[in-house]
Amino acid sequence: GRTILFVSHNMSAVQNLCTKTMLLDKGKIVEMGETNKVIDRYLGNAKMNAVIDFPENSSKDIQISRIAIYNSKRELSARIAISEQCMIEIEFSARIAIDGALLSLLIYANGEMLLWSSESDKTAELTNYAPGRYKTTITLPSFLLNVGTYFFDVRLHKPWVMLLDEKTNLPLEILDVNNPKSKILRGHHPGKLAAVLDYKTVRLPS
Repeated sequence: GRTILFVSHNMSAVQNLCTKTMLLDKGKIVEMGETNKVIDRYLGNAKMNAVIDFPENSSKDIQISRIAIYNSKRELSARIAISEQCMIEIEFSARIAIDGALLSLLIYANGEMLLWSSESDKTAELTNYAPGRYKTTITLPSFLLNVGTYFFDVRLHKPWVMLLDEKTNLPLEILDVNNPKSKILRGHHPGKLAAVLDYKTVRLPS
């Protein structure tokens, strides 16, 4: 028989081609065995980067204290399969009453802004915060971003008036897992958005 060593970060290709898989970290073997089990371990390694607690700054009237990323199983992970939705949870505290504020999520790739989303997108209304602690959950749908590495900012601000607090350059990796497009395009991932659109074709009469 013949053994082929396939080295890749393309999880879809690994799933399709390999029955046994080895996970390396800095040149050392950390897991070896059934492919699905090793992929689960690889995804689990993102847990350390999936939650950030920020030190308290008493000089700020409102402050982001924690940001966490969860996969569709409600597990902490900064590596998300393209076929799964994920949740970004933001905890923040207001020390005084804050009127006319807005919480925004900004997503970047290669220095280019891909998305600016705000809690006012559906209502066109700003938010008034009484003193206290808050938690906001933002859900990113599956197949929103293409396979690749992204960075995002979370911003509390009064639009066109002042920046209240901001956390920047937080990593998010979208993995090629259970991705029909990857099978058709043979592992290539053109573009940065992966939204699945509806196609309807009918045959026209001659």
